[in-house]
Amino acid sequence: MLNNSDEKTIISHFEKSILNFENGTENPFFKQYFKNITEKDRNKLVYLLKKAIVDYVDKIIKDKAILHNHIKNSIATRIRISRYLIENLKADEFIARLDIRSVLNLKRNPVDTKSIHGKFGTYKIEHILKELGFANISNFIKEKSITPDFFSHKSFASGYCYITEKQILGINKKRDNKPKKFDFILIFNNRIEFLVETNFYSTSGTKIGINQNEYVDLKQTIDNFNAANNTNFKFMWITDGNYWLSKDGEKRYRNLKDNYFCKNYELLNYNLLKEYLKSIIQ
Repeated sequence: MLNNSDEKTIISHFEKSILNFENGTENPFFKQYFKNITEKDRNKLVYLLKKAIVDYVDKIIKDKAILHNHIKNSIATRIRISRYLIENLKADEFIARLDIRSVLNLKRNPVDTKSIHGKFGTYKIEHILKELGFANISNFIKEKSITPDFFSHKSFASGYCYITEKQILGINKKRDNKPKKFDFILIFNNRIEFLVETNFYSTSGTKIGINQNEYVDLKQTIDNFNAANNTNFKFMWITDGNYWLSKDGEKRYRNLKDNYFCKNYELLNYNLLKEYLKSIIQ
């Protein structure tokens, strides 16, 4: 609504759905923010409204009770959250992986709920790869570590395959020099093409900084490995979640893209991954 070119429409929405919630309850923040507005100020009302919304979001981040009150009273907000959960985060797929019988019997979350949530990115990427025709050949590869040319003398039914949780001999973590296990390794026509790590961040925290430093080092390690072994492995960090929509997330993303993961495939979310892979296999 705020991107609407018709200011009258924005002002109408402001008066009907922002100063008050749809159920008639007063929104105390905006009432306070605009209580002294004069007729003279109305020509800059849209500007003031957008500024107020930024302040409101900052206030919500610091005080979850305000967010709870907003969701409780705003029908439109509940609809948008529901759509985001279903259409963007595929909540129905997540729920389908829960053991509903155990949940109902124990009246609590299953023991492995945290594990399932932690692997949401993995499930999401597997779904995308399957949709694009990639074959999962992990069960056919018994080795924990594979050589760079492991697939050069093999043939699989699909020209596009992937394996999960495997190491490549010679690629070690900088921190402890132990072999790096990749979330996904994508194989194009019997050639290792992409080495993939994935994470999902719903909030900010130290883990993001740790992962960032790890992956910056890992990309440099892979580049050095390529130069020394005449390979062309491409590192791909697939990350998604509400954190990246926050001010801190946007700032971090821009820094990563501008300074570390500059190539178009190196830092993607789920939708961008799907579009990128679709473009190169077609």
